[in-house]
Amino acid sequence: MKELWLLLICGWTAVSLLGAELSALPPSPASTNRSATKLVADVSAATGTGPSPNTASTQGWRLFWRTRKPTMIRPAPPLVLTPARQRISDQAIANDLRYFDGVEKRLEALQPGVATTHGYHLAKAQSWLDLARSEYLSNNRTRFVEAAVHEATNLLAQLESKATNIDLTTPLLPLSHPIRPDLWQLADRLKQHPNFAQGEGVVARLEVQLVWAGHIDRRHGWRAASPYLQTAEELTAQAIQVMNVHPESPSAAPIPSVALCASDSASLDALQQRLARLNGAAVPIASYHFAKAQHWLDFARCERDANDRSEVVRAAAEQAQDIIEQLEAGHTNLTKETKLLKTSRRIRSDLWQLAEELKRHPDFCRGEDVVARLEVQLVWAGHEERQLGWRSARPFVQAAERLAREAQTKIGAALEAKPSVTAPSAGAVPVAAPSP
Repeated sequence: MKELWLLLICGWTAVSLLGAELSALPPSPASTNRSATKLVADVSAATGTGPSPNTASTQGWRLFWRTRKPTMIRPAPPLVLTPARQRISDQAIANDLRYFDGVEKRLEALQPGVATTHGYHLAKAQSWLDLARSEYLSNNRTRFVEAAVHEATNLLAQLESKATNIDLTTPLLPLSHPIRPDLWQLADRLKQHPNFAQGEGVVARLEVQLVWAGHIDRRHGWRAASPYLQTAEELTAQAIQVMNVHPESPSAAPIPSVALCASDSASLDALQQRLARLNGAAVPIASYHFAKAQHWLDFARCERDANDRSEVVRAAAEQAQDIIEQLEAGHTNLTKETKLLKTSRRIRSDLWQLAEELKRHPDFCRGEDVVARLEVQLVWAGHEERQLGWRSARPFVQAAERLAREAQTKIGAALEAKPSVTAPSAGAVPVAAPSP
């Protein structure tokens, strides 16, 4: 019985203390609203106006919002497409596609009248719509699609209203980022060229394409963005050709060439020709340094064709050029050290150690070309692993393992004490996928 009385007393004390703390707190918005409503009702009763209960409640809310701290609330723009979470039925997708078709018909109706006066903005609106439709059909659930639709419809509305001072700037949409600043600067300079009217549609498509490429690069990386950038380069070359722009033209600022990939290819071709001339000058193909220069060139060319935007293409070409220049100068004491590029990392230390031991073997000359390719291949595999992860690096590591086995066979090195090259040493990057 005493325990029960103690529990009751403790509970009563706790309730009393809690009530005192709650009474010390500031009034909540709901209580403020009730007080304001009661104040309006009392004033109305005293003056004899006698508002209805609904009117008193509305006036009370207005008084409450005037007394609280103001905040800037920007209304969200209306969505014209089905929200991403609701695009789960054929009907919802069909409704969105019908909306795209409706905007397309509006653009087609405008084309005969504004193609000559607003060709740039008409082409840009069409490009924005094509971008939005393509990303929508690719199941892009980000707000990038809605932003592209907004840009297209905004330009369309201005064209339909026959606006004359439409802006020429191209905004960078959400979930995109600046990419290829050289092409952006070139597009700005083309818009200031006297012959801009001849290629305004191509320039508009170029700018939208660069926004698109920036979005793909941000979401999926440079490899996925490679075809989009190639399209932008083709559009740039087309605009220069259509506008009849020449770098030496005195009527406009000089415009540099945009054939960046072509210039890189020409440089690599020139190095390849110099290497071929060395072979004709009695430098054997099977020599260590000739094979290493050739594999550096193959490395650089392959990454260039894959549109690798890192420094690896230039760095690999410089390694090949350094060897070629020393061979052309007739140097015989070239180093056999293989440098690790900045974009690469050292993986498979067991294969690196094997290559060093093979270079010290008495019969090294029998497979020196294979050892040279093995070392460059390890640098290549380290580049792929650092840029894209071990899954992408796996075929490059497997190629290095095959070269290691071929070098062992050619040199005849007995390495019974060494671990097999097919089993990576402790701490090495795995070649096969780890078990989940």
